[in-house]
Amino acid sequence: MISEISGDQWNEGDVSCSVVRRVALPGAFFALDGIFQAFATILKEMKVFPGRIELEVRQNLPFLVTTRLLTEAVKKGMGGEDAHKIIQRHSLHAAEMINLGKEANLFLDLASDPDFPLSEAEISALASNPLSLLGNALVQVDRVVKRVRRLELRKPHSSFKTSKSEGFEEII
Repeated sequence: MISEISGDQWNEGDVSCSVVRRVALPGAFFALDGIFQAFATILKEMKVFPGRIELEVRQNLPFLVTTRLLTEAVKKGMGGEDAHKIIQRHSLHAAEMINLGKEANLFLDLASDPDFPLSEAEISALASNPLSLLGNALVQVDRVVKRVRRLELRKPHSSFKTSKSEGFEEII
């Protein structure tokens, strides 16, 4: 984008076109610095409410586990399209009930469906460990945190500083 407004002498030394390089490029770095500062401030000052997170996980877990239910239904011999249709039908019904302010139990509805091959106990077992739905995310987060800490040890001056922050290590 900058090259489009800079004229056709971007890589040449013409003074008439160098104003873009002198103004726009530093401006881009100032903007990026502002983004990093805002990000560091958000991380430093954000508040986490575990109770609220737990409530949302409980409310949304039945919908989050549907892919695993589909996979297990297929493993039990059900066709993928048939399993998908049944899960979709019951999921949409449960979502509608929730939107109407009524109780919904997707797991019980699926277990009660004679065409669905999983029992209520099997479905509950699949949903018993919500962290298993994260896949490789925990390992990836740990890897990023370790890389940031190594970088900061190697280059302490690179620590993010905000007006209320002592450094990036406090955020992590």
